[in-house]
Amino acid sequence: MIGAVASIDEQLAGLVEQLGAVVGDASLCTVSRAAGGPVPGVKYLEGGVMALREARREVQRGSEQEAAVSAALERWRGELERARERELGRDWLSYRAGGVDALEDAADASG
Repeated sequence: MIGAVASIDEQLAGLVEQLGAVVGDASLCTVSRAAGGPVPGVKYLEGGVMALREARREVQRGSEQEAAVSAALERWRGELERARERELGRDWLSYRAGGVDALEDAADASG
């Protein structure tokens, strides 16, 4: 289990670093307000971070990494599909797509 968490943590650290490079010290809410409109690139990275954190929590609770990532991926894919069906804005689509992509990468790494 420790190795599994480390693998997700490594992916998570990479995304957090990318997100930090984009937003610096500003909060995500500040970035959105300052932009005055959608910021899909930021939301994409944020979605990846949140999806990996979700999978990591399940591994920390005792789930196998492959099962945790698979379950999270199923949820995030469903949410992305619902966002498309509801024609939600670019930020929501980017957020969900970022989560799906991050979880797909984690699935590839664990499987």
